Amino acid sequence: MDKLRKAGRGAVWSGELITDSGECSVFRRYSAKFSTLFRSSRFGFTLVELLVVIAIIGVLIALLLPAVQAAREAARRTQCANNAKQIALAMHNFHDTNLRLPHCDGGSDTSVGGKGTAGWNWAVRLLPFVEGAATFDSIDWSKTPYDRPASWTGSNHDQMMRDSSVSCNYKIMRTIYPNFLCPSDYLSREITGEEGWSVSGGIQVNNNWTISQCDYAANIGDHRNSTGLGWGTRNNQNVTTNTGAGNNVTKPRGVIGVAGWAAAFEDITDGLSNTFLIGECIGTLSHWQNWGSQCFANTAHPINARNQWLIEKLPNSAGSTTIDGLTTWDYNVGFRSMHTGGAHFSLCDGSLRFVSENLDGTVYRALASRDGGETTTGF
Repeated sequence: MDKLRKAGRGAVWSGELITDSGECSVFRRYSAKFSTLFRSSRFGFTLVELLVVIAIIGVLIALLLPAVQAAREAARRTQCANNAKQIALAMHNFHDTNLRLPHCDGGSDTSVGGKGTAGWNWAVRLLPFVEGAATFDSIDWSKTPYDRPASWTGSNHDQMMRDSSVSCNYKIMRTIYPNFLCPSDYLSREITGEEGWSVSGGIQVNNNWTISQCDYAANIGDHRNSTGLGWGTRNNQNVTTNTGAGNNVTKPRGVIGVAGWAAAFEDITDGLSNTFLIGECIGTLSHWQNWGSQCFANTAHPINARNQWLIEKLPNSAGSTTIDGLTTWDYNVGFRSMHTGGAHFSLCDGSLRFVSENLDGTVYRALASRDGGETTTGF
């Protein structure tokens, strides 16, 4: 009873429950014991265990990341292929309407306020066939693509682009058109100074002429660009004489020239399925590959030739200068892409191919010729 008096009613003492009646019911208070055991134990990671867990997570991420990147690149390549396919289909629709492929008017009067359609690219002419009719209709075709108001000084590009009251051809030239850009090209949305011949004196002053890019180039042929092949007499589809150095024809061996000439399908006697229509390029690496004014490429050099060199020399690589003993005028108008191993090409029959950068050079050049009769065995 002394124990009872000391402990009080319902008290716990030495594992025994003391009742009011003084009777003791001896049993284990398991819950109390486990609670005590829990409180007295130390749960947690040791430093070694923590480092092991972190290492395992790092290994899993390292294994997973390439797979994620590969999946993303596969998706980008699919979108790029779709862009090239849609452009080819638009060219077919243009041909059905005009009985000729869309031509480029590069290399003529592009002065501010100049008259005429000189300077517009083939891509602009495709707008009605790629859900761009509204943009096409907003172009003032009586003026050059570089026409802009006097208040557009060259240092207020962003301000003028945001001003909805400003409507001019140059604004259209600076607008980015995603359907003409490769998703894998991380340089594609650069608005860069291009067309060095468009301003009196050559190179742009204070980036006065900066325009958007195009990552799909028309097939101009298999010549070296420094020979000048592709420059012809404007609006004369039947020119057979030549003014370019080292050539004997004005019309290029490809399907779309630089200035005023484009082939009809009946001109492509090598076969529509054996002739390139368009192929990928990296527009930012060249002054002559952009959306609004001109975008052509040749097969004089292998696909992806000197890609990294051109990227490292950006933006100087775009000019017609010699760097490291190499003429960038030639290299920067080749077909190229940011994809590993090759580039997408649409052929004149509308089909799409991913062409390996290791394709035999003779076959590759033959695919750029529309009427040379060369063999394309192995393609």
